[in-house]
Amino acid sequence: MSRPLILWKAPLVRVAEEAEALLAPWYERGDDSAFEASPDIARIADELRRRFPDDPSLDPTDESSPWADLPFDRSERLLCLSLRWSADDSVLETIVDLADKHLLILYDPQGPDIILPDDLLEPEPPPGFADYLRFALFGLGSAGMLALGWWLPVPMLNSILMAFGGFLTAVFLLVLALSLFAPRERRPQAAAPPTRGGGRP
Repeated sequence: MSRPLILWKAPLVRVAEEAEALLAPWYERGDDSAFEASPDIARIADELRRRFPDDPSLDPTDESSPWADLPFDRSERLLCLSLRWSADDSVLETIVDLADKHLLILYDPQGPDIILPDDLLEPEPPPGFADYLRFALFGLGSAGMLALGWWLPVPMLNSILMAFGGFLTAVFLLVLALSLFAPRERRPQAAAPPTRGGGRP
């Protein structure tokens, strides 16, 4: 039993259905023309063989190799790794790190799961005017409910309004304090993308 892992440069996909649709011609007839050629395919393949050189074909009884099959199924557009299920977690971590370094998309059909390089992930958009307006209206509504409960001359109803309004006001103030005073993490500056293009390895 082995675990296939497939890497490519482009096109960018975010869901497994898109990845499977792109890979269908390759599965059926070895057609990888849907993918972009990149020298990074050869680079990551060579680096993995350098770091994990054990060849299972030399001694099938020796399971120290993380690879189920060698050589890698590789072209200038796709790299398919056949990983043993018993392979150490550090091997998978290395594959993920190298894919991130070379801006390659990593697809695990067993999941199915897609791992995108950090540089290709869409950053969370900053809050807009509508977000600030909704937050302000939430705070005003919470404070208004608390004030209404304070002044309403109905003992049972004013207790409920004060309790609920007080809770919402406390939540509003807590979120406001966290947004104003919580330290913001700084993401390390990404390296420049590698040069694209190249011929068949």
